[in-house]
Amino acid sequence: MEIKHTPAPWVLVQDEKWPFNLHIKHDGASILSVGRYAYSSSDKTPSDVMSARHFKGSENQENAAKMNKQQLADMTLIAITPEFLDALYSVPLDGFMHTMWAKNIISVIAKARGEK
Repeated sequence: MEIKHTPAPWVLVQDEKWPFNLHIKHDGASILSVGRYAYSSSDKTPSDVMSARHFKGSENQENAAKMNKQQLADMTLIAITPEFLDALYSVPLDGFMHTMWAKNIISVIAKARGEK
């Protein structure tokens, strides 16, 4: 089986300086980098960004905070993808190929390998 993706482990890293962008890295090299969805130039800490502390108006602040939390959750999920795929490879399917869950596992693996 030829692996076409960057193997695990992937690590989620946040910049230490404003605007505290997010990066998924493997062996120190960036695989994916994203700017924060919502931040203010007045934000001085990652906590400020996550809470959208310096956004004007409570509705804008609430929406910005939700967007930043969702972005962090999305990046965390992306970072565990190769480990999740490795776990799927280890599921024994012998004798269960006709079941829906086995077909789903095979389908997900095919999508991850770019075969579907």
